[in-house]
Amino acid sequence: MKAVLRGLTAWAGLAVAVIAIVTLVQIQREPYESDWTPVDGFVRLVLFGLLLSGFIVLTCLGKRGIVRTFTFGLVKPAKPSGNPRVIRFDIPEKEDGNRLMANLVAIGLVLIGLAFIVVGVVTGLAMLNGEAFMLLSTVTFLVAGLAVYPAIPAGVRWALDGGHTRPVEVTFTPVGMSQPTEKGQKTVAWTSIAGFVFERHRGGRRVDAHIAILDEPGRRQLLPLFSTPSPHGFLMTAAMDLSEAERAAEIIERTRPGLMQWADRRVRRGGLGQEKSNAKTVVRWSMSAKRSVREADSSRE
Repeated sequence: MKAVLRGLTAWAGLAVAVIAIVTLVQIQREPYESDWTPVDGFVRLVLFGLLLSGFIVLTCLGKRGIVRTFTFGLVKPAKPSGNPRVIRFDIPEKEDGNRLMANLVAIGLVLIGLAFIVVGVVTGLAMLNGEAFMLLSTVTFLVAGLAVYPAIPAGVRWALDGGHTRPVEVTFTPVGMSQPTEKGQKTVAWTSIAGFVFERHRGGRRVDAHIAILDEPGRRQLLPLFSTPSPHGFLMTAAMDLSEAERAAEIIERTRPGLMQWADRRVRRGGLGQEKSNAKTVVRWSMSAKRSVREADSSRE
């Protein structure tokens, strides 16, 4: 449903952009021409600004995002090939930065909506006075301006969710979880890991990633930025991309079956897929679970 709404919004935005370009072509009059009016210059300036805003949005989406959005999520271009065991953990920056980004997005959307409405009113009045503006342009700009305001809460949530993060690439190897440092890599061995718990939040776009450590050597190998205490052990990040989390879960289950858990669903041991979906299920690593992991490791050895 969300993919359909995003696709409809994208195509509606494209239609508005086309009408804006047609309107700009329509008012190619220059100030020295006899039929030029101040309305022409005002409308031209505002429409250029709105088209620039649309270009910035497309730049933020990127090529893959544009294709996915305009095809209603049916076409998902593959990511550039690389090491399949490398997983990107998005680490959120200061919350103040996210709040600032959210405020800027809200202000920007308010101004964009206001600009559309003003252009619609101005072109409508000019058209009533006999100037050459299309009724379609006036109606389109008014509707677009009014449609922007209900989207402001979603824009704010998007800014709070995705803004101000920095990627840290973690590699899951047969030995353990390898983390980058300035001097090389620090690896937490699988024998020191009790398990991982992933929990979706904020509409499912981001994931909280937790790790449970069994012993002190594993705790010392864990990077400080992954060492925030949590109910499941340690919080690695609260802003992991859902697609990256699913890739990580697949790799963990394939490498060490049984160590991967989701807070809102269960996965069969051995990586055999989802067993049961339950939004109220919260997985917590107990001492018995830790002992069973140790016994499993001992039997393998």
